[in-house]
Amino acid sequence: MKSYFAEQALLPAGWAGSVRISIEDGSFVEALPDVSPGGAERLAGPALPGMANLHSHAFQRAMAGLAETRPGSTAGDLRRPSSLPGLQQARPRRFPQQPFA
Repeated sequence: MKSYFAEQALLPAGWAGSVRISIEDGSFVEALPDVSPGGAERLAGPALPGMANLHSHAFQRAMAGLAETRPGSTAGDLRRPSSLPGLQQARPRRFPQQPFA
């Protein structure tokens, strides 16, 4: 098990001082506030939880190829949704029982 020591760390209960963070197999095991560093590796600065990457590019996959056109052609023209049968399927459907946003 690997241990790190931070003078300050943001824990679920708020900011804490003298925090020892233990990690095993790449996962956090515990974060103990108000403890001595022991043999833990000291971190330079406060410890903050990492931010999860939650963004998505799914819409790009749904629209792939819909914007390409040939000169003089209206096939795939985003200004004319009727020429894009795939775009009709990608649009969210609204049912009568659903209110307008």
